[in-house]
Amino acid sequence: MDHFEMVEKLRTKTQVSYEEAKAALEANDWDLLNALIYLESRGKASTAGEADYTTKQEFVKSPRRESGKYSSSGYASRVFSSFADLVHASNRTMFQLYYRKKLVIELPVTAMVLLVTLVFPTILFALIIAMFFGVRYKIHTEEGKGESVNRWLDKAADTMDNIKYGKNDEE
Repeated sequence: MDHFEMVEKLRTKTQVSYEEAKAALEANDWDLLNALIYLESRGKASTAGEADYTTKQEFVKSPRRESGKYSSSGYASRVFSSFADLVHASNRTMFQLYYRKKLVIELPVTAMVLLVTLVFPTILFALIIAMFFGVRYKIHTEEGKGESVNRWLDKAADTMDNIKYGKNDEE
């Protein structure tokens, strides 16, 4: 493409005069793209809506619903992030199985939830029968949370002991 054709092409893309297009090309060693950027940076090019491309950067707002809530993609991202946080916390929380006050098994709560989900009746039956034979369960977290669950598990184990030994709470 010769210099005249380049000037004409730049003129049609930017709507500037022949002299301005030629000066921009000469200032940028006859590089068409750099000349276009040069004109746009000086505010001389009017390419919006006219050209196939532009180097102008426009701020695009993220779409929001009229109610002010985020779009569905933002909602999905928050749900996924919350789920990831829950799984991470579950992986740090341990389900512990004790027999005669000695730790026998320690599993992340995530693994225990998967076991219960996959084989619900079997695992529930096994946990109850194990309590009958003196097994106790605890929930352990690094933060020391889970004490209310541990009290409930101890109460269930004590109730199982009472049933096993025929004790009555009223005695």
